[in-house]
Amino acid sequence: MTEPDIPSEHLPAIIVITTCDNRAEADAIAAHCVREQLAACVHIDAIDSTYMWQGELRAEPEFRLVIKATAGAYNAIEKAIAMLHSYDEPAIACIPITGGSASYLQWIAENSRPPLQG
Repeated sequence: MTEPDIPSEHLPAIIVITTCDNRAEADAIAAHCVREQLAACVHIDAIDSTYMWQGELRAEPEFRLVIKATAGAYNAIEKAIAMLHSYDEPAIACIPITGGSASYLQWIAENSRPPLQG
């Protein structure tokens, strides 16, 4: 496998995935991340999840958020999810984007920034 030919200024881009049990909460997290320019875009999908919780097998509908951002914004995204989320233990996973079109990765970089320190 060859390395993708992507200018380094477009990397590292990431995808952060989490789930919510209701659409309103998913919308609130998505809006916060985009409004604060932590994420360039958030997709929300209705899904069915099967999982173990407190020793019990569960199968429930959820909403999956796919958050596209830059790696520098990850900590702020994680904090936002924790602050706005109703679950005791929200699933938060960060996946690096290792390839993609340069123009798309540039768009992510232009629309997702780490929060200003101050």
